[in-house]
Amino acid sequence: MNLPFLPFFLFTPPFQPASCSAYNDVVETTGILNRARALGFGAAGIAAVTTMDPAPFRAWLEAGHAAGMDYLARHLPLRADLPSVLPGARSVICAALPYPGPWDGESVVGAVAKYARGADYHDVVRERLTLLWDELQREYPEATGRIFVDSGPLPERELARRAGVGWVGRHSCLIHPELGTRFVLGEILTTLALEPTPPITGGCGTCRRCLDACPTGALTEPGIVDARRCLSYLTIEHKGPLPRELRPLLGTRLFGCDACQDACPHNQKVLNIDSPLTPSLDLLAPDLPALLLMPVADFHRRFRGTPLHRAKRRGVLRNTCVVLGNLGDLTNIPVLMYALHDHEPLVRGHAAWALGRLGAREALAEALIHEADAWVREEIELAL
Repeated sequence: MNLPFLPFFLFTPPFQPASCSAYNDVVETTGILNRARALGFGAAGIAAVTTMDPAPFRAWLEAGHAAGMDYLARHLPLRADLPSVLPGARSVICAALPYPGPWDGESVVGAVAKYARGADYHDVVRERLTLLWDELQREYPEATGRIFVDSGPLPERELARRAGVGWVGRHSCLIHPELGTRFVLGEILTTLALEPTPPITGGCGTCRRCLDACPTGALTEPGIVDARRCLSYLTIEHKGPLPRELRPLLGTRLFGCDACQDACPHNQKVLNIDSPLTPSLDLLAPDLPALLLMPVADFHRRFRGTPLHRAKRRGVLRNTCVVLGNLGDLTNIPVLMYALHDHEPLVRGHAAWALGRLGAREALAEALIHEADAWVREEIELAL
């Protein structure tokens, strides 16, 4: 998506190349971009495959900003050499699919990031890019291509910038003059020689609203995100316990964080536009106690095919416990006591933290007697 560290990617297998004298011809791209827009992409552009300088990304990795995303270091050689991802690669079609902004009826309690309140964008973008590629294959059967959704080994933000999809803001997200920052990205890497589209001009000037809005100080400087402190990373990609010092700063966010994008003035002027990523009502205002009581099978049935399933049940319930602890509502003690006996240690430990915030010492002391997991015992003891 339009963030520097959500790594999930999908691809289609490369098609087998065939010899064709037209293979070396430069293809005019206006028709391709029009097809992309007809498929629902709010913006699209073409970047030529050229040598990429890995130094800035390497410096970001060496500073530790990738947190637990070790695979990004493994992807570094591929990011700098796209022909090693697809032999003969010459162009990248970059497409941006918009998602809705603020929605009537949404709640700040249990807030879900705006991109994640409907169908899983990986599936939606891949489906539409596949339709686009199928059309191109019929017209240029000698070409090969791979479809990516999210970063994978592609430096998608830089490619999209070069393709004119947007400029990079101080929050590190791409900004498009009509879409703001609220869009997700997908790419087709292809051997077709496509006419590139120029970058667009733009900038943030002296504005620093996004930096000031970040609740944890994860935006260490303009354009640099430290994932170790970023609530989007921590509530979605991070698989372990949330850092204790950051749990209060999570506030009432259940999944992801929109603070920097909500503060961006380029989003204030963007009206809601048509998008296949229409929010589900129960993700606009989630019933947090119901999440903790939901049977495992019901959880998977409800959230399979949505971005929340990426964090898995234990991650979502971990976040739920922290939100309930931050709310300070004593009526949530019984449901947190229920979570204190969940089969997942990650859930039990964060339920203990939340109960400690609510002063439920008796329930914690009783749980300590029976708890066998060393980390959960530590959480209970600290909560007491």
